[in-house]
Amino acid sequence: MDDEKHRHRGIRITGVSPLSAAAKCLKPEDVLLAIDGAAVAQDATIELPERPWEVKIKTKSIIKHAFLLVCKFLTFWFLCKFCFLSWKRVPFDAAVTRHCPGTEVPITILRNGSEITQSVKIEVSRRLVPIMDGFDCFAQYYIVGGLVFIPLTLPWAEHIFSRSSNTFRVAHFIEHIKDSLPEEQKQIVVLGKILAHSVNIGYHEGYDCSILKTFNGKKIHNIQDLKTAVEKEEKESETCQKSHMMEFRLQHHAYNDELLVILDTKKAVEAQEQILKMNLIATRQRFTDVE
Repeated sequence: MDDEKHRHRGIRITGVSPLSAAAKCLKPEDVLLAIDGAAVAQDATIELPERPWEVKIKTKSIIKHAFLLVCKFLTFWFLCKFCFLSWKRVPFDAAVTRHCPGTEVPITILRNGSEITQSVKIEVSRRLVPIMDGFDCFAQYYIVGGLVFIPLTLPWAEHIFSRSSNTFRVAHFIEHIKDSLPEEQKQIVVLGKILAHSVNIGYHEGYDCSILKTFNGKKIHNIQDLKTAVEKEEKESETCQKSHMMEFRLQHHAYNDELLVILDTKKAVEAQEQILKMNLIATRQRFTDVE
């Protein structure tokens, strides 16, 4: 196929979310030429899907049709003249957001010099970091030795940002906010708060808002995974006379190096009930949308 035909058309796809419906038909380095019948330009725009004079007339009264059409035309003319509204071209994702989830939309791509047309089902984006309370994020936490671990969510990050004089504390979370979910039930587990107690003395300041990397050398997949690993360690410490230690490796917001938190397992178990009582917390854990 002649490459001149596509020289001024389409946008290159740099990546595809592995859990999305698009992953079945799109690949990195494909060129998106058209979506829902609208040609995609190099600036990632398409022509406005519907214009005022292209609205389909379905009522019976001709006078009513004419009146509505004139009103719409005058409204858009006023907006374009005085509010600098441009309705000629819009971002290409307008062809997606105008449809409800579950709708199949035809797309045309260029792959290895050949045009391919297929349908993609519209679905809600699955994000690594949940963005809205009650929709994709719910209250979750797990407490061990006074360390309160939570999954990273946008509402929580915004809350910390609004109350902190040091905004750099949450700046390192920004790179994760728009990431797609790479695998099922994956979460970024954060040390959200430290409930001060003698069992965790020395870690009361400067360790919160850090990302948990490993527990006892094991990478943590989500907060439920942390719970399983901690309970296994606590159970093993009950039957062992030697002192057991819990090791948490954290990625701190202000340092490139990892931080290390080490707690005595038996002392942490013994202090658990007292820590919860001192802070008026009913239970050490809450898992709403994981269980």
